Amino acid sequence: MFSDKCAGLTDDHVRARLIKSFNRFCRLNIAPQRLAAMNAGDFRRQEIDISVPPDDIIVFLGHLRGFYEGLIADPDCHFFNVWIDPGSPGVVHWSEAWLKGGCGWTRERQRQKEEFRPFFEGTRQLS
Repeated sequence: MFSDKCAGLTDDHVRARLIKSFNRFCRLNIAPQRLAAMNAGDFRRQEIDISVPPDDIIVFLGHLRGFYEGLIADPDCHFFNVWIDPGSPGVVHWSEAWLKGGCGWTRERQRQKEEFRPFFEGTRQLS
């Protein structure tokens, strides 16, 4: 599953490398027009913490990547920032801001999109 660079490393080492790489991938990326709306305070923001069994964090991140890419492509998304604190195994944090309808409305709209079904179905199966 992992490249040869991970050969001989313990699961903790692999997990730490993946977390570092994932945190780098999910850095905040805000388009100029979205930044102007944010500065005007015209958005709704929400912070979420998700607990994932530490043994399943790699599987969770695999599901999250496609979901993340789809969300940040949405024109109503000001930002969707994901990070993992290596000191809190199994906890994934995200911060999101949306122009329309608030975070709950947006989440329900995303649940209806076919391309996000693998994320919702895959993460529901994690213990």
